[in-house]
Amino acid sequence: MALNGASQGPKAIQELETVLAKHPNDRDSLLALTAFQRDAGNLDAARNFARRLSALEPDNPEVRALLRQVGVTTP
Repeated sequence: MALNGASQGPKAIQELETVLAKHPNDRDSLLALTAFQRDAGNLDAARNFARRLSALEPDNPEVRALLRQVGVTTP
């Protein structure tokens, strides 16, 4: 998070992806990667992370809102 705030978004994304490789169901990493990728304009990547998060928490309203933000329709 600190790296993203220090205008080092690509480095923050890289670090989070490293964490996610070791902990593929880490909610915080998926949430942060969705937001960082969205903010960087990488919507395909943001959608991928949002879908993974949704698979973990399908009934979470925050996750549903995030899906809508990145252009994924939910039932």
